[in-house]
Amino acid sequence: MSKNLAVVVPSVGSGKLAPARPIDLPTPGEGELLIKVEAAAQNPADTGWLVPSFPTVLGYDGAGTVAAVGAGVSAFAVNDRVAWMRPSGESVYGTYQQYCLAKASGTVHLPATLLFDDAATLPLAYFTAAIGVHTLLGVPLPLDEAGSVSPVVRDEWFLVWGASSSVGAAAVQLAKAAGFQVIATASQENFAYVKSLGTDVILDYRDPAVVNKIQATASLSLALDAISQPSTCAACITVLSSAGAGGKGKLAVVLPFSGPAPDNVVVRDVLAPDAFAPGHEHELEGLTRLWQALVSEGRLRPHPVKVMPHGLNSVDEGFDRQRGQKISAQKLVYRPQETV
Repeated sequence: MSKNLAVVVPSVGSGKLAPARPIDLPTPGEGELLIKVEAAAQNPADTGWLVPSFPTVLGYDGAGTVAAVGAGVSAFAVNDRVAWMRPSGESVYGTYQQYCLAKASGTVHLPATLLFDDAATLPLAYFTAAIGVHTLLGVPLPLDEAGSVSPVVRDEWFLVWGASSSVGAAAVQLAKAAGFQVIATASQENFAYVKSLGTDVILDYRDPAVVNKIQATASLSLALDAISQPSTCAACITVLSSAGAGGKGKLAVVLPFSGPAPDNVVVRDVLAPDAFAPGHEHELEGLTRLWQALVSEGRLRPHPVKVMPHGLNSVDEGFDRQRGQKISAQKLVYRPQETV
């Protein structure tokens, strides 16, 4: 641990970010881990630079090995293989660097069979989907007393709009783990991938009759919209408001929603970093426990990966692809240790 290289955003409106530059090695505090980052996955949020201050280091998703543990940490040891999600906007937690800090409370152990590149696709997608499914939509955690994954519902349907996205794919798998039958939308070219996640019914979101087909297939009261554009939110609300499931329909969305909704549909926004906010400790503990069980049992399939060349120094190319909407059904992954 003689050096640390990072992609640093110096200010608002910065242009090209590469090459990575030397920065200080962070020191883990109480409840924290210092992690050697072997893989960092790109998310749309990375290109938006929603950070409290500059300069900053970006990156939400990481997988790697524990390099040091802070005070009060007993569940992890040096050299453990782990994955985690960035808990806040502070630069020391950004995953686009060779060494970063993580909160032990939001970190999971990785089985030897799960590659770092694959594991790095999971954290933000998992927490976003899990908060949507379990916290906002109220589905109980599918864990038995021994901590193993166990269904909690039967003969009920769940809608995932945009199931080939990383959040959508995680939502499908969470709904299946809970015991739901899942109906999902995706583009036809991604049907095979979405089917492999366990989806029961897949429909083309481009089909003008897709809403009618969903309504003809199942009576729904719960949905997660992983795209959350005005048109997709409106489609989900139409399904939930007219399915006749009784009571209120509930929709979780991943982007802020300001459109109209009838009285019998509740729409709630997912903010994954909220799991680390003060007062959410019990929620974080439960969701992390479920994540660990799913990973340990091989029940959470990673998103397809495209490894970017030259470590962190290809970040500008990756961001250009994101902004140009040239990424579909895959995650771009950087290997910080290959940065030179």
